[in-house]
Amino acid sequence: LNSTNLNTMQDNIENAIATVIESGSNSRGSYIKYSDGTMICTATKETGVISWTADAVDNVFLSSGTFDDFPQTFINVPHVVKSIEYITPNNRYIDMCGKGAPSTTNAGSFNLKTYWNASNTNVRMSYIAIGKWK
Repeated sequence: LNSTNLNTMQDNIENAIATVIESGSNSRGSYIKYSDGTMICTATKETGVISWTADAVDNVFLSSGTFDDFPQTFINVPHVVKSIEYITPNNRYIDMCGKGAPSTTNAGSFNLKTYWNASNTNVRMSYIAIGKWK
């Protein structure tokens, strides 16, 4: 080993270790930016789902919607995991599936399905998005 090799190793180690360079939150969620360009955005939104449509063929009730924009914009479409929790007096079952693909600014849209009339049901929708900010 010589000083050139040691400097190169140190530079490689420093470049490999991602450090947090910025974090914050706004009305749309929270974010963390890392020095290697990685960004993680998260958000949770509690909302009343008031517009359900009965599907007589499948005997279910359907609804849909769109997530709010990310708290920061990605340079490429991030990997997004969406989830939903039901907030009902009887802990009834609600299923969510992704509808629209995410973009650099938004987690996309979703479909909700339930087997009971959920007209007064509140839901908590969450996502985590991981991608690049630079």
